[in-house]
Amino acid sequence: MKKMMKAAVFEGEGKLAIKEVNVPELKKPDEVLLEVEVCSICGTDVHIMAVPPGYIATPNTILGHELVGKVVKVGDQVSGLKVGDRVVANPNDYCGKCQYCLANLPNQ
Repeated sequence: MKKMMKAAVFEGEGKLAIKEVNVPELKKPDEVLLEVEVCSICGTDVHIMAVPPGYIATPNTILGHELVGKVVKVGDQVSGLKVGDRVVANPNDYCGKCQYCLANLPNQ
């Protein structure tokens, strides 16, 4: 597997650079590693890049969280996905248990 990849790295207010970075390693048994095939720019990315920023981000953060990719590695506890599967990523983290999630309003 490749050891480096290209990424859009936020360097600071108004500064974005395409850089070679290390391919991430799986750190937990329920994680999945994707090879990004297509990534879009969303409103959050635009606000991060605005001067002054409309959304604060930490320098050296890799931008781009709306993507389509291929599974290249799965942790030992991953079920329902296998290497080679193509996926769409949902970058949001929902609990699935609160009243809003149960009412299909997870963004609340």
